[in-house]
Amino acid sequence: MIGRVWFLWVVVGLWALAGCSASANSGASASAGPIQVSNAWMRPAVGMEEAQPDAMATPVGASAALMASAANDVAYMTLRNTGQTPDRLVGARSEAANAVELHIEEQKGDMMQMRPVDGIAVPAYGEVKLEPGGFHLMLIGLKRDLKVGDKVTIKIQFERAGEVEIQAEVRAQ
Repeated sequence: MIGRVWFLWVVVGLWALAGCSASANSGASASAGPIQVSNAWMRPAVGMEEAQPDAMATPVGASAALMASAANDVAYMTLRNTGQTPDRLVGARSEAANAVELHIEEQKGDMMQMRPVDGIAVPAYGEVKLEPGGFHLMLIGLKRDLKVGDKVTIKIQFERAGEVEIQAEVRAQ
């Protein structure tokens, strides 16, 4: 009996140390409950008076004047759910932009189309990558130029896990 209890404490202790070690070595990551966010990044966005070449003309929910008056950018990241209950990313905000929307880019016939979505499901024990050609966060109406090396604070909201504050690094990718 004592051997089993001792073994259980060793296993729990190693599991706790592994968790601390993983979060300390994972670089720019954040978490809330079972939701872990890693590898958050953006592309440079300069010339806020110019329209972005890969930004869509007018997303649903955003005004044409807002889209035309300022630059936009996209944020990408990996969302991992280590828990047994599914969750959903349902919103985001950033002081770097007038608005942040959840979007998906999809192939429709011969064209790629971008549209807003009301949430992004993160399955139990699963992960979702927000990446070029798929889900992403659209930062609409940037308040400043974003240059390589800058970090942008974005607060993302989950149905169950709540709010997670992340730092998206601007990369030349």
